[in-house]
Amino acid sequence: MDSTRLPKYRHHKASGQAVVTLGGREVYLGRHGTAASRQAYRRAVAEFMAAGGRDPRPARTAPDFSIVD
Repeated sequence: MDSTRLPKYRHHKASGQAVVTLGGREVYLGRHGTAASRQAYRRAVAEFMAAGGRDPRPARTAPDFSIVD
């Protein structure tokens, strides 16, 4: 991502939700055009930028157990 531009707040027409793409991942923010979705956008972008442009969520790890037939 270019460090001088913020990712766009967009409208996902099929669902009516606001969406932003961060690190190749779609983040749905709630109903498009609402104050809550714009606040969620600002929070998501801030967390993404604070994490150095990486997904701030913890990495998924494999469970410590397995299921055997």
